[in-house]
Formats: sequence, C-alpha cells, structure tokens
Amino acid sequence: MPSQNTRSLQQLQQKAYEAFVAKLIRQYQSDAKLLAVADRLMGQTIAKAGTGQIDDDGDAATAIRLYVKVAASRPPNKASLQARARLAVVIREAGGRLAKLKETMAKLEGGTDSLDPEIDRDQALADCIRNIEELADKCGKVPGFGDEIRTYFKQQEKRPHVVAAVKESAAKTLWLAGQEYEKKDEICCAMNAYEEARLQTGAPSALKAANRFKELQGNFLNILAQKKCREIESCHVKYVLAEKMLIDSPGKAKLLFAEIAAQAPSDSDLRQKAEQHLRNL
Repeated sequence: MPSQNTRSLQQLQQKAYEAFVAKLIRQYQSDAKLLAVADRLMGQTIAKAGTGQIDDDGDAATAIRLYVKVAASRPPNKASLQARARLAVVIREAGGRLAKLKETMAKLEGGTDSLDPEIDRDQALADCIRNIEELADKCGKVPGFGDEIRTYFKQQEKRPHVVAAVKESAAKTLWLAGQEYEKKDEICCAMNAYEEARLQTGAPSALKAANRFKELQGNFLNILAQKKCREIESCHVKYVLAEKMLIDSPGKAKLLFAEIAAQAPSDSDLRQKAEQHLRNL
C-alpha cells in the first residue's frame, strides 16, 4: 500500500493532468482546433514509439480524451466525424492488444508446466496486469471499449494469485534495487527502496526488505541520511506539480513552492527556484 504522502502526490498529479486537459479544451474551443491538437499529440506518441521511447508524458491518453470530446459534438461536423474515425482506429488497435493480453493471462494461469522454464511467472503476471492497467488508463474514457477494459482490469487485479504476483514483482524489484544501492554505498537510497518494498505485505522479497531495513535503522546516521534523501525526493516531485499548477491553480502552486522552500537544502537549486517563484506570485 502506498504511503499517505505518496497517495497525496498521486492525487495532485492526477488533478494537474485533469487541469491540463481542461486547459486545452478551453484554449482550443473549436472542434477543428482540438482535433489538430489531438493529432499532434498522437503523432508525437507514434514518433516516440518508432524510436523505442515510452509515452511518459501521457500524450496518447490526452489525444484520446480530446478525440472523445470532439466526437461527441452535436450536431456532427467535419471534425467530429474525423474524430470518430480516429477513435475507431484506437478501438481496433487497443482491442487487439487487449485480446493478446487476455491470451497471455490465460497462458500464465495454466500453470508453470505450460511455460518456458526461464520465465518468472510472478513477474510475467505482474507485467501483464500492468500493461492492462496502462491500457485502461489510456482508453478508459472511450465510449463502450473503456467500460470493457476497466471492468476486465478490476476483475483481474482482485484475484488472489494476481495480487500475490504483483506484490512479489514490486517487492523483488525494490529489493534488488536496494542491494545495488548498498553496493554503491548509497545507504539512504537503499533504505528508501527497502521501506517501499516492505509495504508489499506477504511477498517473500518484502520480508527480506523489512529485515534489512530494520538492520540499517540500527545506525542513527542512516536514519538521518534517509530523512534528508526523502525530503529532497519529495521536493522534486512537488516542484514538477507546482509548475503545472501555476496557471490554473496559482494558490495551490504557491503552497507547494512554500513547502519546497522550507524543506529543500538551503544551498540547492531547487530551493532557490522555489523561492524565486514565491517572489513572483
């Protein structure tokens, strides 16, 4: 389970995304302009995919949201009909991907006898459910198909063996990351990884991480180092969110910049940038 601080930051991130989409709709009020923005964002996603890059900015999800908005226009117009055609392509491609993911889930649930011995079943299940979740996030607003993918994801994520696989996958990844940090003598980062890993209650790697975290906590200097590390990490996340909120929610942005100015090291660029924003607000 994520911590309260993590959940709060996730909620702020979602609000910032929703505000960004709303801003686009206000800024480009005509269907033709919104369609052009959506096409540009989708084009960026396709270009990234062609070079092996991940759509970490959510361009595809934003484009699909805009297509849905334009396609729903009444009475229909040239742009809305084009948006419907774009959505038909999205549904066809996403539907094909969902079908393959369902096949993969069925194969993984067939037992280890049906799998390549080198495949980590828990990791493969976790990867599959994560891909289904990403598809649900991206296409969840598409009429009809969105309900299908969201329903399927919710059904899968509640199944006990899937929950166990996802927990162990996350815990194992964090455990291995912590081990690597320790090799580099980056104890504070290792403690962060172990602390997050131990939240995956019941997973074998979570137990190992919990034990190692307790051992490292035995040194008071490690505790201080971790506290400082977590504060800096939190400040970086808050700064990104605050910048996104400057236009639509300057009051919330100001609160975040104030938190950064109070928490970040006095000689850090992050604190200086936050203080500059506070002077300008």
